[in-house]
Amino acid sequence: MGQKAVCIAMVGTAQCRRTFYQVPIRMTIHDPSEIPNYQKIAEKALKLNELGLNCSTIARQLEVDHKTVSKAINWIKASSDR
Repeated sequence: MGQKAVCIAMVGTAQCRRTFYQVPIRMTIHDPSEIPNYQKIAEKALKLNELGLNCSTIARQLEVDHKTVSKAINWIKASSDR
């Protein structure tokens, strides 16, 4: 349940009134055991990147978006730095 304080300005004073309301939310709950795509392609993407291929070329080869390739490379590099 969300809550929000509403302040109403009056002549020289301010009064705050607390109102409580419910906001309906829809969300999809994913299986946490499912590995994200960027993690699945990370090693292959890094190897291709080290061979000199850019993210767009790698993305075409792996049939994913170039942003996924970029995220994969950044993720695996950060993981190996730890």
